Amino acid sequence: MRLTSADLEDQLRKVRDLEGRLTFQLAVLSRALDHQGADLLRDQPINLTAYRILNIVDTWGTISISELSRTCGIDRGQISRTADALAGQGLVRFQDDSDNRRKKLVALTDAGLAKLDEVRPRFLTRNRHLEEALGPEALGGLRLGLKRLSEVLED
Repeated sequence: MRLTSADLEDQLRKVRDLEGRLTFQLAVLSRALDHQGADLLRDQPINLTAYRILNIVDTWGTISISELSRTCGIDRGQISRTADALAGQGLVRFQDDSDNRRKKLVALTDAGLAKLDEVRPRFLTRNRHLEEALGPEALGGLRLGLKRLSEVLED
């Protein structure tokens, strides 16, 4: 099939429309950040989900699988499998919740904290680089915009 200039113009208009959609831009950016994050861990025995779990557990001290899932925005099953793998590597441990026997709490081990201390600087450097690329004014606007989008999506 031979494309006419009108067909090409129409296709270009559609591409511009797609690339101009906020949700499309956010999805592409999210995938790029995830890909880059995975690259930062290429030499490590953990993946990006595991790194996120280690960070959250470090923040909260102990946290349930369900709370990890909500905090990460990742399926509970994937969080559970990843936490089990981290426990197998000796990076986290499970403990019972004194209030709910069915609930399993996740806590960092010394090895988990050491692993986090090893890899976290890579992510902090990336974060700093992105913030510097935006500059204070754009960064402030982005943070306000992201906060507002989060509020809208929670409604």
